[in-house]
Amino acid sequence: MTPTKEELSARYRKLPDHKLLDILYNKSEYRPEAIEAVVEELRVRKISTETTTDFQNEKKETEGRYAENATIPLPLHLKMLFFFGWFFTPFLGTAYRLNYQEDGMLRKLRQSRIYSIAGFTALVITVVLILAFKLSNLASIGVIVGLFCIFYVLDEYLPVTKQ
Repeated sequence: MTPTKEELSARYRKLPDHKLLDILYNKSEYRPEAIEAVVEELRVRKISTETTTDFQNEKKETEGRYAENATIPLPLHLKMLFFFGWFFTPFLGTAYRLNYQEDGMLRKLRQSRIYSIAGFTALVITVVLILAFKLSNLASIGVIVGLFCIFYVLDEYLPVTKQ
């Protein structure tokens, strides 16, 4: 059952200003009766059209920033951190990932996860090679660094993450 305009008006009286402005900004997602109720409530609260316009402009800027942030890749030092320090992920990695998620940095978020998984996988491959071929310490370090280099090149030239 869809609410009537009066029910919507009663519901919207309880909402803070920014929620009403957000409904008005996303008016294509709401019925005409809901938009009318929001406009009437904004008039009752004496919120000017200038405030509404400022809110919409700020919202568009924020959306643009999020769209821009979504394509920023991880810098090399963080790729190395997640690859070689995958075991820090439950502590340090989680803090980074929460920040990436809050800031809309989707590519960084995906890359941090992928580099952690690749780092763990590289370690497993290196251990298998050490056991199979009795590699020295220097050779085993060379293998894991080589695997990082291969993964880095693949990530740069054949992106595994969406942009």
